[in-house]
Amino acid sequence: VKIFKEQGRLLYKGASEGIIYNEITTELGRQWSAVLPDGTIVWLNASSSLRYPLKFANNERLVEMQGEAAFKVVHNAAQPFRVKVGKQIIEDIGTEFNVKAYSDDAEIKTTLIEGSASITTSHSKTVIKAGELSSVDVLTQKNTMSKADLDIASAWRNGLFSFKDADIKTV
Repeated sequence: VKIFKEQGRLLYKGASEGIIYNEITTELGRQWSAVLPDGTIVWLNASSSLRYPLKFANNERLVEMQGEAAFKVVHNAAQPFRVKVGKQIIEDIGTEFNVKAYSDDAEIKTTLIEGSASITTSHSKTVIKAGELSSVDVLTQKNTMSKADLDIASAWRNGLFSFKDADIKTV
């Protein structure tokens, strides 16, 4: 497998014989994006990490993340795309979504920008659709659904900070 950096993004060409994992970690104040082996695009916000295989095998595409990331998933019904974050699994059902799950956050927030996805916790499985926000309490694993503010969820990808209705600690 050859790894290229092109226009601030990692690209992979070729195939590996075994399962080899890559981990991208961003520093405070930095962002990064990568094109995964299946063509899915991932954007990592500051202080975030993504662990993924250089070749997706078998019947699923599983990645693990911490921090905040946005995904534009290439849909493949025969090989679902799954994101493991904390104790929950987010599964693509043809979608673009943002996940915010920093280690000091009390909730894991998944905002659906396009399509739909399922959120599986130790207590439930919920399908969310475009324009919805899933907030899973890290301790209780309770999932609360609400209408999403897509401008706030995607502000960081556009190089912006959004403090709408934010408390002083957040600011």
